[in-house]
Order: sequence, then C-alpha cells, then structure tokens
Amino acid sequence: MSFDRRLVHSAYVSLAVLTAVVVSCNPEPSQLQAISLPDTLTAQDSTALETQIAQFAGPWHDAPCTGCQANGEVKIRAVGKTTDIKANDGPPRRLVGQIQNTSGEDVTHGPSGFVFKAHKTYLLFVSRAASPATNAQWGMTVFGLGYNPNAVIGALEDCGDPPTSPKIDDVNFYNCGERHAYAKPGSLVKTAYAGERLPVAATIPKRAWVSCDPDCCTGAGTVEF
Repeated sequence: MSFDRRLVHSAYVSLAVLTAVVVSCNPEPSQLQAISLPDTLTAQDSTALETQIAQFAGPWHDAPCTGCQANGEVKIRAVGKTTDIKANDGPPRRLVGQIQNTSGEDVTHGPSGFVFKAHKTYLLFVSRAASPATNAQWGMTVFGLGYNPNAVIGALEDCGDPPTSPKIDDVNFYNCGERHAYAKPGSLVKTAYAGERLPVAATIPKRAWVSCDPDCCTGAGTVEF
C-alpha cells in the first residue's frame, strides 16, 4: 500500500495546531501572589491593587447573613496567597481577601463589630504582630477614602482542625470545625447563605477565616477605632 508522506506530515501539523489551540483555551488557574499593602493608598496604588486583584482573585463566596435583604448581599473572595501563613508566625502585612457589600444597607460583622457600609468594597489583610511577638494578626479596611491598613482587629487563631481540607488559597466567613467548601464530594459541607429578612440589623455571625499552614485559622476580636 502506498501513501503520500506529504499528507501524513500535513496531518501531524494540523493535529499539533489543534492541540495548541485547545491548550491555549484552557489555561492553568493563576497562582495567587503575596500582595503587600502600602501605608497610604494613592490613586496609583489603588490602580495597581485593582490590577493585581483582577488578575489573581479567586471565586466569590456569599457571606452568611442574618437579616440581610437578599442572598449574596455581602461577598468575599481570596485575592492573595494564604497557604503559607502560620497563626503563630505572621507575614509582613499582606492583602489576602476582598469583600463587597453590594446592597443598599449596612451589614455588621458580628464577631468583630466591623461594619460593611452599603455599596463599599473592603480589603482583608494579615500581618505580623509588633516585635517581639510573631503571631499573625488580621484586620479589614475600606478600599478607598478612609483606607487604614493598620486597623488590626485581632489575632488569627489556629483552629487545630484535622487537615481534611484541600490546601487552597482562600478566605471566607467560617467558624472552627466547619468543613471547607472545596472539600471532596460526599463530605459534610456547611454552605454560607443569606437568611430571610428579620426585624434585626443585618449581621454576619461567623468569624473571618483564612486558609493557612498547616490548618485553617479564624479571627474574631473587636474593632478598635
């Protein structure tokens, strides 16, 4: 049986091109970076942060909320590397999460007393405590007018949970003992959702949560203004 070598070569080239197109259409997920926060937020700093957030941010999670008007009023997502953070040895001040209140009402984070104002965006950060302490601290600040990356709320506490959750950079509102939303199928997952409208102020009842090394960490405390 005879065959045309040129046709065979052409077929290989076509297959290679098709493979390259498929790969380019399905890129690997972006690796989150360790993003430092400046002491003050200039217009240039704000633009740079927005660019980094847009490039590396993870998926949004709906915050659990008692008394919210609708599901998903407040959303939170990871925007920076977290899996190398240790509760007893915090990093230099680092951006790890972004929070948006898309609703027309203020929502309070119950454990800390921090208020997410209507239609505002916030940054969640982790930092090392002042020397000689080395523990990790966490805080939140508005992204814009009133920005204050030094407004630490409290310490990150190691949950001490078994390492059943995947090691993935993420932030959310969880309490210790809850299974991470990315846990394998079939496991018990406590999802976050907004409750029905109640005659009380809109409040997020769960603590701030950061995926860290070796186990998950949560932060509570009280805001100091």
